[in-house]
Amino acid sequence: MIELHERVVEWGYEKEIIQKGNVLSQAGKVKEEAGEVIEAVDAWLKELLLPAENRDYKILAHVMEEIGDLRTTLILENKMVHVLCSMLEVDPDECLLLALHKIEKRTGKIVDGVFVKSEDL
Repeated sequence: MIELHERVVEWGYEKEIIQKGNVLSQAGKVKEEAGEVIEAVDAWLKELLLPAENRDYKILAHVMEEIGDLRTTLILENKMVHVLCSMLEVDPDECLLLALHKIEKRTGKIVDGVFVKSEDL
């Protein structure tokens, strides 16, 4: 799996996404790809209502491809965040630790499959 990750990063450099892209634009791409995953999964869930012999398994292959696209954008976004941290001379793990300290004492509950903070309930 590390090899796949490295191939994605290499591709990102070849296409100059990492060097010339920006973190906010790439985040928008992540959002776009997540939407495509949701649409593909929705189509597959409809297929699952059909008897197995009537299902279009090309839809499942499409779901898998969309998940791969999403993972690609997440890997590139992560790499770009590391580049940004380097430019700002901050440690990405320290940023992660600060975020963890912020959220670890958070209370809330799952609503429709999503964690909602207590103050937003």
